[in-house]
Amino acid sequence: VGDAVDAVYDGDGLFHAATIRSLDLSLLAPEVTVDWDDASPSYRTLLFANARKSGVACTALVVGGQVFGLTTGEPGVLVVTGLDISSTIRLLITDSLETCGDLSATQHTAVSIPPGAGIGADVINFFDVVVDTAGIYKVCFWSGQSVGGLGAGDVASYATTLGPLTVVNPTSTTTTTTTLAVPFSRRRGLSYESVSLSVVGSKGSVYEGLTANPAAWNVHLPGGVAKTCRRCQSYSLSDVEGNVQVKETNRLAGKLVPEPSGVPAPPAPRMLLLLARGVCTFETKAQSAFLRGFSGILVVDFRPDGAPLPDMAAAGGADAEADVPVPGWVLPSSEGEDIRLLTSMDSMVSVDVEDVARKPRLATALSDAYGVRAYMVQ
Repeated sequence: VGDAVDAVYDGDGLFHAATIRSLDLSLLAPEVTVDWDDASPSYRTLLFANARKSGVACTALVVGGQVFGLTTGEPGVLVVTGLDISSTIRLLITDSLETCGDLSATQHTAVSIPPGAGIGADVINFFDVVVDTAGIYKVCFWSGQSVGGLGAGDVASYATTLGPLTVVNPTSTTTTTTTLAVPFSRRRGLSYESVSLSVVGSKGSVYEGLTANPAAWNVHLPGGVAKTCRRCQSYSLSDVEGNVQVKETNRLAGKLVPEPSGVPAPPAPRMLLLLARGVCTFETKAQSAFLRGFSGILVVDFRPDGAPLPDMAAAGGADAEADVPVPGWVLPSSEGEDIRLLTSMDSMVSVDVEDVARKPRLATALSDAYGVRAYMVQ
């Protein structure tokens, strides 16, 4: 806090700008009351308990200007950003004319699926929020820190206004039939026959027969088969069988989430991450996606469609690839951009990708029925 306090909240639903000079809160005795006049109609009383609230440090500050948007009847995501905020915060959606914190400012009846527990730190995501009626609403905020014994179930806890929420009706067409967008692969050939990839939007768009080249580490997935030492001088039959790459192929079906987002995946349902090639290694992208809860990655190449797709590999070679936790596939630039555009217009895009045949890991420049290998780490 130092010798100035700005954006101090006093319980009336607003943050008031003010300055408190030469006040070191760390020197205050417990439960010291400070009267503060910010030129509002009345004095504001701040209660400090060694700069802590119910034993929790008062450091949370939401970044101003939060604006939200959803489409009626469709699951959407509300994102709250700030400093030292965590998944303990909660949101409430009320009528735009209500004052956050008033007992009448309850969850609006149009909210069929209200915000639940958020996911993240400093950037908190509230997934699958559904509002059934178009209009402008108000988003109210609770910091997760109890005041006077009040908690998440008390309307009075949500006394901070984050910003407006605009809910619009989905875009409609004048036709009575749904037009399917089916861009079949421009690159389908022997080199990419080992993968089946399709993408489906919630509004009728279908992309099927798309091109994807599996990562070199896909041969080790799905996991579950114990490996043994490669350098042992002799093996039993069970040791040999334990080292054989599993015959079950990778198949992932779930929601597709585009980058850039920084959004962690919720525990369920299964999600795949769509991201651009570059900046970091393929292996780092897979590891990062895994740590955020994603089940696999789709990497969009940046080279022209005429160039062959890379065989994504780990920097440590074949041995390191056995430890990559999620499968990955690389897509040609044009098809990847088609998918990215779809995700920008449709919040519920699902993907189904499968290694219909296991593409063996060879040495660089060697070839088989699936073409010449061109292993790249980034």
